Amino acid sequence: MFWLQPAKKELIEQRIALLSSLNLEPETIFTDSVAIANIFNVLGNNSLVGEEMGDSAKPSAIAVINIGGTASNFTIIRKNIPCFTRDIFMGGNDFTKRVSNLFGLDMKAAEDLKNDPKEQKEKVLEACESVLSKSTQRDKAFF
Repeated sequence: MFWLQPAKKELIEQRIALLSSLNLEPETIFTDSVAIANIFNVLGNNSLVGEEMGDSAKPSAIAVINIGGTASNFTIIRKNIPCFTRDIFMGGNDFTKRVSNLFGLDMKAAEDLKNDPKEQKEKVLEACESVLSKSTQRDKAFF
């Protein structure tokens, strides 16, 4: 077995037990941040991440946010390697709740508006950005 990044031991053990119960044996376990960095590398988007002292038009690092329903991952990739990652216990459901509050809609109507904002695009983006900004501001300042 080969671990690429620290993760809670209990979580790894639970996943391995699940796979073992299905008579499967994992060879490699990737965390979300490593998988995201691999996607950038495989797709050739690694040109987005420049060398620290190199081309000033290229950023020395990029931030990637993988947004789930209830939790998200914030990862900073430098030189094609995830060098900082953090789980954020905020996700698409929080965006929907914020849109619901802002527009006075029930959750179903807010989800529909979030997914297809039409002429309300700017307001919906602002609502989502305000939720995300609160969660990532400290990390951007730290890094």
